[in-house]
Amino acid sequence: HIIGNIWSNSEEDVVPAGAAAKGFISITTHPSGTDFPVLQGIQQSVVDAGKGNLADPKRFGTVYYNLGVVNGILNVEALRQAQEKYGQKPLTGEQVRWGFEHLNLDDARLQALGAKGLVQPLKLSCADHEGGGAVRFQQWDG
Repeated sequence: HIIGNIWSNSEEDVVPAGAAAKGFISITTHPSGTDFPVLQGIQQSVVDAGKGNLADPKRFGTVYYNLGVVNGILNVEALRQAQEKYGQKPLTGEQVRWGFEHLNLDDARLQALGAKGLVQPLKLSCADHEGGGAVRFQQWDG
């Protein structure tokens, strides 16, 4: 069996293969779907409002799209963490790094962000920049 890594785990990777992709297993750090409040907010405020630039609207909520949302959350939360320590001002690279190294997205924070279930709880540090390194296995059913 072939198990795909994180860069071969989205709908965009299996749809072109058609029926041959059925049963394909890949790893991911987050699911596809739009059943998360943060994505429902993006749908209402951006997509439905005609403010987005997604070339193919069917890509909204795919694994790769949701990866972008998760990355946005991680970046903003790291900056927020750093500004809590260093003040509401432009930050240096060192200060931003500190924010990432002290990022703590527990269930309560993820719930507040509308992202509970979209990303696992993460507590990052200098020694562990993956937050535990958990992954999910998913299987394409066509």
